Amino acid sequence: MSICNDIALQNILVVVKNIVNIVQIVGPILGMLALTIIFIKIIISPDDKKLNKRIKNIVIATMVLFFIPLLINITMSMLGEKYEFSICWNSIDSSISSSSTYIKVDNRKTISVISNPRDYEKGDARGPLKVAQLAVRVAPYATPDSTTVFGPKNFHNDDIAKKCGTNNLPNPWYPPSKVDPKYKDFEKIMDAVINDQKPGNRAYGSCAQAAGGIIRAVVDPDFNTSNPEGQIEYLDKNTDKWTMVKKLKPGDNLNKLCEPGDLLVTDEGWTHTMIYVGNDEVRKKFPNSTGNIFQAGYDDCDHARYPRIDRIDVTPVPFRVYRPTGSGNFKYEFIDIEKVLGS
Repeated sequence: MSICNDIALQNILVVVKNIVNIVQIVGPILGMLALTIIFIKIIISPDDKKLNKRIKNIVIATMVLFFIPLLINITMSMLGEKYEFSICWNSIDSSISSSSTYIKVDNRKTISVISNPRDYEKGDARGPLKVAQLAVRVAPYATPDSTTVFGPKNFHNDDIAKKCGTNNLPNPWYPPSKVDPKYKDFEKIMDAVINDQKPGNRAYGSCAQAAGGIIRAVVDPDFNTSNPEGQIEYLDKNTDKWTMVKKLKPGDNLNKLCEPGDLLVTDEGWTHTMIYVGNDEVRKKFPNSTGNIFQAGYDDCDHARYPRIDRIDVTPVPFRVYRPTGSGNFKYEFIDIEKVLGS
């Protein structure tokens, strides 16, 4: 639970912010009054040298009283969402009363304060667009660079070679950052959220775990990462968290029917899970890319294609399109994405 929802902390922050605001306004006024009095005394007693020293002290004190509160607010604003205390400081309204359940917007209407901190996390900070943004952020490659996208450096596994021949492609269980250091950010996120899988079962080159890891990090920490069939079962069961917004037919255009952050899953024709990210988000990182999909996968010989941005305009098989609703109860808290990526 977020500390920002602690009533005692809210009351303390309200009092502190009110004091800071009062000091910033009243302090300089008192300073000006004190200076006026000193100047009057200088006119009356021009030979009193102590008065000149008092002027200097009052000017310094007035500047401190004005700028310290300003610096506090600027510092908290710059810290932004890096620390929970700064989030609380920036979001708290100094006019909020602890007994009130409404924030006044204007003289005509009020809006109810959301009492469940989870609901805040499903807003701009934890919405579908953030799914797309994180997927693009951790994907090191994007189409049309197909040589790198489909085989990010060579890795040879003896068991796979015996079964399928030497194709020099990695397997989905091999740590992607050892295949290519550019996968380090992706691997950090996956390590942080795939915490119910034993290391030997962490197939970060699989479609289900790659897409599922992004989903867990942003909108649903409990999300099923086993396989597409299991994910469909989970999505259809947890309607308080997910809504199936449409079912795409073969030949449907993803760019016209999907929104960034939509989760696409199928067990018809293929078994596959991917995230529609949209080309606008992709081009912010890869200006020349035509990609619109975040996906991973591996073939029957366990040749992995680690997560990358691909392009699929028209779906060849039926896909179910799911969108997070922004509600539901979860077993554990979300990870701090910035902290994980910065580690």
